[in-house]
Amino acid sequence: MDNPDTYSNPGLWAGGAAIVGGVTAWTATAHILDHLPILSVLKAAEGLNPLTFGILPAVAGAAGAVAAGAIGWYGVHQPAERHVRGPKLARLDHRPAKKALKPKRKAAQGISIHPQTPITEEQECRHTLLLGGSGSGKTSILWPVINQAQARGDKCLIFSFKGDFQQKAAFNFSLLAPWDSRSVRWLLGRDIDTRMKAESLAKTLCPDPEKGEKIWAQGAQGLLTAVIASVQHNPSYKNGRWGFHELAKACSMALSDYDFLVKTVMEESPLAKAFLMGKDSKTTASYLAQMASGLSDVINLGVADSSSQGKPWSVSDWLAGRTPNAAILGYLPAVEGLSKAYCSTIIEQIVKQILSFDDCNPDERRIWLFLDEVPQAGKVPSITDALEAARSKGCRVVLGMQGVGQLEEHGYSKNTLDIWAGQCGIKIVSNLSVPRDQKWASDLLGERDITRYQRTVTNSNTSGSNSGIHQPIKEHLMLPGEFKEELRVTQQGPRALLLAPGANALLQFPFPQLQSYRKARVDAAWTLPGFTRPVWGAVPPRTGTPSEGTESAASVVAQASVTTQIIEQQPESTPPLAAPVASDSGLADLAADHVVSASIDSVLPGAGALFELMSMSEPGPAGPAPATHQQQQPVQEHEEEDEAGQ
Repeated sequence: MDNPDTYSNPGLWAGGAAIVGGVTAWTATAHILDHLPILSVLKAAEGLNPLTFGILPAVAGAAGAVAAGAIGWYGVHQPAERHVRGPKLARLDHRPAKKALKPKRKAAQGISIHPQTPITEEQECRHTLLLGGSGSGKTSILWPVINQAQARGDKCLIFSFKGDFQQKAAFNFSLLAPWDSRSVRWLLGRDIDTRMKAESLAKTLCPDPEKGEKIWAQGAQGLLTAVIASVQHNPSYKNGRWGFHELAKACSMALSDYDFLVKTVMEESPLAKAFLMGKDSKTTASYLAQMASGLSDVINLGVADSSSQGKPWSVSDWLAGRTPNAAILGYLPAVEGLSKAYCSTIIEQIVKQILSFDDCNPDERRIWLFLDEVPQAGKVPSITDALEAARSKGCRVVLGMQGVGQLEEHGYSKNTLDIWAGQCGIKIVSNLSVPRDQKWASDLLGERDITRYQRTVTNSNTSGSNSGIHQPIKEHLMLPGEFKEELRVTQQGPRALLLAPGANALLQFPFPQLQSYRKARVDAAWTLPGFTRPVWGAVPPRTGTPSEGTESAASVVAQASVTTQIIEQQPESTPPLAAPVASDSGLADLAADHVVSASIDSVLPGAGALFELMSMSEPGPAGPAPATHQQQQPVQEHEEEDEAGQ
C-alpha cells in the first residue's frame, strides 16, 4: 500500500507550525499581561520583562505549539484508506459494541455476552449463534453465559456433547442420560398425552429418509402411531405414568405378533390397516422392517428405563418448575444412534411445548436452550421453529457448531446455516481453519466501500512525473484468511468476532474459572457386560428400506388403495377386531397384483402379463414376516450388549 505522506512531509509542516504557534501564543500572552494594570506594580518594582519570565506566557506558548502542530499535521496528512460506506470493525475495542448494545432507558438489562458488553433481555430472545472450529474457545465463551442465566434463576437445557458440563457445573441440575446411573427417568406419558403428539413422536423415531422413497417410512410412522396410542389408552398407566419401558414392550410385542399388531392398528388407527396386507406380503414385511429399524433405539431406551432408579422427570414438569431449573442433556459417542434418538426427541418435545405457550415479555418467562455442538444431537427440525417463533414465548436459543460441513454431515441442508444465522441477532465467530467456513464468515460480515491511495511514478530521459490519487475499492471487511490468523486462542483467552446490530468488534474473551465437581459419566448397569436383558428387550435387526428388485412405491400405493377399499366395503356387522386369515391376505394380494398389472399395461403393453407371471412365481406362505426378523435376535442381542458395554 502506498503512503500518501511520503511526498507531502506532514512532520515538517507540523514542526514549523508548532514553532510559529508557540512563539505567537507566548508573545500574545505576554503582551496581554504587560498591559494589565494589576501587573504594572510588579514590573516597576522588579524590572521584569514578561517576555523572558512568567509562567502563564510559557504555558500559553506550549499550548499554542501543540495546537498549531496538530493543525499542521492533520492539515497535510492524508490517510491511505478512507471509509466511504459499509460496516466497520473495531479491533480489540469493546466500546463500539457496548454502545450499540447499550440497554435503552426502559429496557430490562440482561446478561453480559462479554465481561464489558451487557445486553438487554429483548436481545437475549433474538438468539445467539457461535461458530468456531474445534478448540477455538466456544465453550469458554459459553460458560459465563450459562452461569449468569443459572444465577438469575432461568430454566436452562444444556446439551453436553463432551460431558464437560455435567462434570464442571457448580449448580444443581437434572441429568438426562439413560446410559448414566445418575440419570433421571423420563416419564414419556406426561409429555406424549395426545394423538397429535403421538404422531409427532412417531415421526421423530422413524424419520423420513433424505433420499429415496418416503412411503416406507410413512407406513412405519402410521403403524408406530397406533402402538403409541395403545399405550396412551392403557388403563394400567394412569396420569401418564409410562415411559420408554412400557413403549418398548408394546413395540416389541407388535413386531413379534402380527395378529396383535393388526388388532392394535384396527383399534387405534384403522386407516393404517392399509399398510398391513397379510402375513405373507413382502410389502407388509418391508413396512415392519422399516419400523423395526427405527425401534432398535426405543428397545434399548426401554431396557435402560426398566433398570433405572432415577427420579421421574418430564418436560411439562420442568417447564412448570417442579424439577431443578437446569437440565443437562448427555451424549454417549459410543452409541451414536441411541444418543441422537434420545436427544432429538427431548429437544423436539421441549420446543413444541414452548411454542404452545402464550406470548409474554422477555422478563416474564426465561427459558434457555444451550445447544453447543448442536449437529451432534441429530437432525431436529424444530430448532428452526424455535428460532422463528419461540422468541415471543420468552425462549432464548444459543447454538454452537464448527462449520457448514458439520451440519450437512448430520442431515441438514446446505441452507440451514444461512437460515439459522438470519434468525440469530447476535453472532460470535472464533477461529476457523476450513476455507469454506472462512469464506462463509467473511460473507456474513459483509463488504465495505473505501478509497485507497495509489501513487504513480513515471520517469523518462527528459522528464518525470509523480502523482497520486485515492481509488474507490469494494472489499470484505475481513478477508477469509484473517479468520484463521486474527481469531485465535491467546494466553488471556479466546479472541473472537462479535457481530451484533450496529456493531462489529474483535474482542478478547477471558478464560472462565472452572473446576471439576463430579465424574463426566458413570456407566449404568444395563451398559455393562453381564447384564441380563428382559425377554422383550431383544433389539430388532437394523434393516433398511427394501432393496432393488422389490415392489416400487407406485405398486405399494396401488395395493394400499385396494386394501383400503376392501376394508371400507365390509358390512357393519363384520367384527372390526378380527385378525385376517391367510386366504384373505392372499385375495388382497391377488387383487392388488391385478390392479398393478393393469396400470403397467396402460403404460407399456405386455409388461402387465410379465408382472403377473413374476408374482405367481413367488414362494408360498412360509410363516409370518416378522418371524424372519426375530430369528436373528439372539445374535443381535449379544452384539448390542457388547456395543453398549464398550
